[in-house]
Order: sequence, then structure tokens, then C-alpha cells
Amino acid sequence: MPITPYERRITLPDGFRLAMRVWTPIDIPRGNVVIAHGLGEHAGRYGKLASDLGDAGWEVHAADHRGHGYSPGERGAIPHPESIRDDIRASLTFARATSPHPTVLLGHSMGGAMAAWAVAHDPSCADALVLSSPALRTVLSAGQQLMLNTIGRLFPDLTVGNGLDADYLSHDAAVVAAYRNDPLVHDRISSRLARSIITAGEVTLAAAPAWRLPTIVLYAGADRIVNPRGSAEFAAAVRHPSSCAACSPSRRNNAPSSISLRPCAASSTRNFCDRSMASLMCSSRARYVPPPATARVSPATHQLLTPTGTL
Repeated sequence: MPITPYERRITLPDGFRLAMRVWTPIDIPRGNVVIAHGLGEHAGRYGKLASDLGDAGWEVHAADHRGHGYSPGERGAIPHPESIRDDIRASLTFARATSPHPTVLLGHSMGGAMAAWAVAHDPSCADALVLSSPALRTVLSAGQQLMLNTIGRLFPDLTVGNGLDADYLSHDAAVVAAYRNDPLVHDRISSRLARSIITAGEVTLAAAPAWRLPTIVLYAGADRIVNPRGSAEFAAAVRHPSSCAACSPSRRNNAPSSISLRPCAASSTRNFCDRSMASLMCSSRARYVPPPATARVSPATHQLLTPTGTL
């Protein structure tokens, strides 16, 4: 049975009000899953996955990144290079403060790179990590590199088209059509955000040999949107005994928003979350104490969020 999320805003240390959806299971949650969505989309596109995880007993928290979905800000722009990384960490803090259970971080595409960067920066921010087609290796043409190093440095907030081809998002035409017709989806990216994604991948790959968090990487070996080399390099470098990778031969990016259409990927995600939970419950971390809150959590506002910023 589909779970209806409630919607609220959380106030971050810089005063920014981040839009968030929360899917709460009927019974007492066994743990939390925090979702970081991809470039140009929003957390609402992950409703089916969140509802499925909710049916399995997980409470799911998914925020719209700055400049995305219902969150304020110019579309595709961020005020600081670390903004999304730190907002993900604030979402994790919020999830643990409201539901004090072990927490799995799940990031897709850009959100995967930012989620991995958050873990590389602070390995204690989550208890396990799921990376879906993470954007860990960005390849720029000579022209794109020149523009990023010239105009991008002079005008870091200038936004341009992100160049994503929706035809390669999914094998399912209905998923592609839904993406194209979604009024909250945009195609903008600033040079600061582009540099932030590149930095996230570089930091993550550099940290991979010493990776300490249980992690699963799900990616398409012939992905036409995100370079799969980054996922392959990361998976080869990580030596954590509870980490693994699954590569499909697909040319589609297959966002978790359509993960219900891919039983293998959905099963891998749920099984990994379950294994991580079992491992945690067998360790000393089973007596879980949430970390000190670093974000100011505003009172719940259960009304429907309204779009802000320029679409």
C-alpha cells in the first residue's frame, strides 16, 4: 500500500529553509534512509522507492537540494561549493534527531557524488551508503573545460543548460515522459555547481582506498548520462569487507525514481539495507545514540509546499 509522505521545511544553520518529504512506516521504523536526488530533479520523483522502503519498515527522508524542486534558490545554482554536501549532512542529522535509528544514505547521480563526498568528509555521518550511478568521474571536452576556467570563474552563478538527454534516463518511455513533463524538473547548472560535482568525485576517489563505511554501488556499465568509469574505479579501490558493487550492461541511467521497474536493483538496495542493519545490531553501535544536532530544526509544517525560485 503506497505511503503518503508529509512535507515540511527544515531550517539550516545559514537560515536556508530546505524542503523535505518524509515517508513514515505504519509500524515503528527499523531504521532511516536519507535520499539525495540527482541534478535537475527533485525528491518527489522517488516516491515509489520511498514507499517500497516504508513498506519494509524504513523511514525515508528526502530533501530537495538548493535550487531544486520546492527548495528556494535560483534553479541549478548554489551559494558555496560545499552547499549540497553540507545540506545532506544536515538532512542526516535531522533524520536521526526525529527518528533515532541507524541511518542509510542513498544518493543518485549528482546526489550520489555529493553523498559520497559527505561520507568522505565525515565517515560518521551515516551508517551505510547506497550509490546509484554516482557522478564520480566527470569528463569535459576542451571547450567545456575552457569555459569553466574562464567565464565560469568570472561568473560562478551564471547558469546554462546541463546537457542531460532524458532519452537515456530509463528504458521505460513512461518514466522519460514523466521526467520531461514534470514542472519541477529543470535543466540548469551553474559553474559553481559543476565544479562542486567534479570536486565531490575527486575527493571520493582519493578517499576510496581507506573507505570505512559499508557501501553498495549500483551502476550501468554503458551509462550515457553519468560516466561509469568513476563507479568502476571507486568499486575497485574500496576494500571494506561489507562493501560491494553491481554493474549492469545498460546504457540507461536508471534513476531510483524508477527503481521499482528494476526488481534486481530494488532487491539489491533493500537487501543491502537489511544486511547493514543486521551488522549494526550485532555490533556495539546497536546501542545507538544520535549525534549532537548541527542544524536548527524548525517545527513541523505539514501543509503542501509551494514552489519557490525561478523555474
